[in-house]
Amino acid sequence: MAMAEKATIGIWKKTNIFFSQVRTEMAKVSWPSQEDCKNYAIVVIVATAIVGVMMALWDFALAKALAALLQVGVSG
Repeated sequence: MAMAEKATIGIWKKTNIFFSQVRTEMAKVSWPSQEDCKNYAIVVIVATAIVGVMMALWDFALAKALAALLQVGVSG
């Protein structure tokens, strides 16, 4: 039982050290301002919309091309 108790104490001590180090490192982080976050969000939303429109156009064009090819194959 003594070995199990030592292992448990070791785990708790290691966990405490880990979270202490996490707290120290998080204090060093340079967080973006609220304005920066807003700007980044706008960039992501606009880029997503542009990519979505491009994908829709490609889907429409390829669907029309495939339909035209299948019509040629059926009537030919």
